[in-house]
Amino acid sequence: MKVIYSADKKIIRGRLAVWLLIFAGAGCVYFGFDFLQTYGARPADGDVLAPFAVRLGGAVAFWIAGVVCALGGIIYGRIFIAKMEIDEGRENLLIHTLNPVGWRSQTVALSDVSVGNFYEGKMVTGIKPSVDAPWYTVRIKSRWLPLILDAQGHTSEVNPTTWNY
Repeated sequence: MKVIYSADKKIIRGRLAVWLLIFAGAGCVYFGFDFLQTYGARPADGDVLAPFAVRLGGAVAFWIAGVVCALGGIIYGRIFIAKMEIDEGRENLLIHTLNPVGWRSQTVALSDVSVGNFYEGKMVTGIKPSVDAPWYTVRIKSRWLPLILDAQGHTSEVNPTTWNY
């Protein structure tokens, strides 16, 4: 197998984003339990414990937000391409994506892969540095979600805009 793409230092940022979303989700779930037990009992809330239905409704909202946040982190890791390798016969791609710990690898026939859209990824924040993170979508026939290919990653001899299938 020959490496044709590597996200290099962007892998660290991608894994950091995955863990940040997972920890944020865990924090929301924890805060939901705290909310269920104490909402209204603190001096800032009025020193009177709120009715159980109110506390349960707020806790459920926090739990849902936490689960969505954590699942979003896991899904982001599974669609972020960390590395791609091609076999000697140039028939199959080995695509490595991120797991919270380690990698997830998938072998795909080259004929099942196509490049989707290009996104500039620019955001002007008004302060320096602004965001400049261009990326491509990579579609695989057997997947319903496209993969993300960071355009600032390192490629060797292959440009995704010239893939013709």
